[in-house]
Amino acid sequence: MRYQLEDDYGRPWTATVSLGWLTLMAVLTCGIAAPILGIYLSLWIRRKGRSVWPLVYFSLPFACFMVSYPLGKLLPHSFLLGDLNDWVGLIWIAGAFALRHEIQRYYKEREGWDIEIRPFFTLIFSVLYINYCLNPVTFSERGAATTLNLRK
Repeated sequence: MRYQLEDDYGRPWTATVSLGWLTLMAVLTCGIAAPILGIYLSLWIRRKGRSVWPLVYFSLPFACFMVSYPLGKLLPHSFLLGDLNDWVGLIWIAGAFALRHEIQRYYKEREGWDIEIRPFFTLIFSVLYINYCLNPVTFSERGAATTLNLRK
């Protein structure tokens, strides 16, 4: 059985979810929803033939958290885990910008459209903002629905 990572129009399934619901989900899950969204969007863009680096950048921090959280409870105040946390944050930021770059390149090459994903908001809101930029409502607000060759 093959799972689809996108809807009929080629956008990720999460693109139609509002920013408010995604933010609420991230808050209610204590932030776990954000890395999962990053991994999902990275898988989506990878299936479009883009680079594997966004997937690596989002998977490493998530895997590090999944391993270090139980170890942090067993080995409190571990120097190694504290050092890893700094790198995890930097890798997360690199993942957001790598994902932004791959999405922009994809839309430029395939659709001939410069999708606007601002760097400042990418830095602050990361994958929540990137997913928001893929929302079809934002496409119509920017007048880009005709350039994306969307089916009716």
